[in-house]
This record gives sequence, C-alpha cells and structure tokens, in this order.
Amino acid sequence: MSANRASEQMGGKLTLGKNAVVVGGEGVALEVGQDVAAEIDF
Repeated sequence: MSANRASEQMGGKLTLGKNAVVVGGEGVALEVGQDVAAEIDF
C-alpha cells in the first residue's frame, strides 16, 4: 500500500485522501471574491 500512496510532497510518507498541499498562507482565512492562485500537478 505505501508504494501506491507515497507522496513526494510529504517526504515519501503514506497519504490517504489528500486533496491539496498547502505551501504558504496556512491559517489565513479566504474571503468571497478574493484572488487566489493554485498550481495543479497530477
């Protein structure tokens, strides 16, 4: 299982149900209409 669920972004740790990796701004509230940026990588 760990071979299929290992995440490079998480240092090779096992991940389940991961939808996003936050790389900056953790804990900041988003507001309606606020500009945001995202990088999508599969």
